[in-house]
Amino acid sequence: MAMNKKSYPKWETQITEQLASRLDISYSDASGVIEAHSFHVMQSWDEGLDSAVTTDALVELIKE
Repeated sequence: MAMNKKSYPKWETQITEQLASRLDISYSDASGVIEAHSFHVMQSWDEGLDSAVTTDALVELIKE
């Protein structure tokens, strides 16, 4: 999926919503997870990974 800078907010919102659902946490807490792992999130964006793949990776990071 080709991404552009205009779609980053939508992409990040999708990750936040997916994290909240998968981890059964609030949207606010999911936003905190993204902030805490911002380096990984930005790497995923730069690599062109979709939100589902990025969410999976974040869930694995949290489990470590």
